[in-house]
Amino acid sequence: MQLGLFGKNLAINSKITDLLLSYGFNVTHFKREGNGITELYFDISQWNMFIDLLDQTWETYLINDLIPLLKKYRILLRFVNEQEIRSLPIYRDFRDESTNLHLQFILETGCVYNRGSTAKYKFEIKNLSKKSIEFKQLYSTISAIQIEDVSGTELFYYIGNELDVAKDIVLKPKDVLVEEQEFQIDLPVGKYSLIPKSSTFKFGKAVSYYIMSPIELLIK
Repeated sequence: MQLGLFGKNLAINSKITDLLLSYGFNVTHFKREGNGITELYFDISQWNMFIDLLDQTWETYLINDLIPLLKKYRILLRFVNEQEIRSLPIYRDFRDESTNLHLQFILETGCVYNRGSTAKYKFEIKNLSKKSIEFKQLYSTISAIQIEDVSGTELFYYIGNELDVAKDIVLKPKDVLVEEQEFQIDLPVGKYSLIPKSSTFKFGKAVSYYIMSPIELLIK
């Protein structure tokens, strides 16, 4: 089950989104029309139909905070079955609180594919800090993709070539690194998990990478 917002001036980063994130909902899909987002979806499957129980540990009800924002920005809200939105772009993100880096992954072509078709995605790294962030890029790509079967066995892994000389990256406040990639899906009919990752970076002496929550792939 998904919670859908519908309007003319929606944004992934907004007061409404921040409110829903604070209650544990995460952005999963969105729809663009022109240069704007007109539909925004949040995963509520972990709560099913018991959303009213969320208020028990809060001083106010979610609906009391949400309704004024919906009225102010003229946004509609309704529950949607996830099967209805599988073809929409899929969103995942990760915020590194230690560095204030915000990573965003968008699977532009949705989650349903025919065998041999091409998937396209966009990967971004943004500096949310008030100071510059420096690190070294160890691969030719800033992103990586892993696909597993239902048992967790890795079937596909994509990352760029390891660089002979690491690339120095300096991100000033609000700077964004953007990468667009595509890959061919050559898997039998079935369900799979696509795991968005960053490639490997070096912060000082520490080598690390980032992993986002998996996306269910359906191969027809």
